[in-house]
This record gives sequence, C-alpha cells and structure tokens, in this order.
Amino acid sequence: SRIYAGYAVIAADDLNPEPYAYEYGLSVKWLIQAQIRQTRTGFVDPVAGDLNYANGTAAWTAWGPYIWADGDHARSDGLLWCGGATFTPGPPCNGQMDYEPDFTHPGKPFGVAKVTGQMFNFYLGSKYTPWFRP
Repeated sequence: SRIYAGYAVIAADDLNPEPYAYEYGLSVKWLIQAQIRQTRTGFVDPVAGDLNYANGTAAWTAWGPYIWADGDHARSDGLLWCGGATFTPGPPCNGQMDYEPDFTHPGKPFGVAKVTGQMFNFYLGSKYTPWFRP
C-alpha cells in the first residue's frame, strides 16, 4: 500500500492525493482476499478475474506492512507522516519532512527510513516470511 498523500500538490502530473492513497490499501486487501479465496475454493472473483498463480495466469500477491497513517496524526503504533501544511517546527513533527517536493513520494532521510523500517520490521516479525530471516 501507499503512504499518506494528503499533502500532495495536485498538478498536471495527477499525483492521486487522498482519499486515493487510503483507498488503494483497500483495493490491495481485496485483491489478496480474492486470490486466497480462489486458491482455496476455485471461485474466480468476477471483479478481480482469474488470479491463479500456480499456472502463471497471475502473480502471487502478498500483503506487506501497512504504511498509511493520517498525516501527522499518529497511529496507535506511533507512525505518522510529516509535511505539507503542517510542516512546522513544533510537535509532533518538530520540523521533520518525510516527502519529496511532490509531497507524495517518501523523501530522504526521514520518509525513506520510515518506509524501510516498516518493511524491515514486517519481514522480521511475520510468521509468513521465514525466508527473510537469517
């Protein structure tokens, strides 16, 4: 899924601001559910289509870390995204900028580090990713 895109500057490049980034996470979830259902039951979802990865019709799809959070409003695990109109020196962001200048893509050093940390922790902690751990 994507990071928060509520700070996105809407321009000719059509950066898909909110609510698209949030809703994209739902579409990923539904796609994975459809593939799991098809693998278990053989039922082909009429919207998702044939998602059989065993015969090469589709790629195997898996969930990773959920990296969306509502801007500078921290989730229960503390994840938040700093930038845009709330880019201020005070809490909760303390002057931190997590975005590239388009306010859509994670920027260096903070935004990239957040995405990388979320992915790394997910792969280290998930029972479904033993192939990642040493």
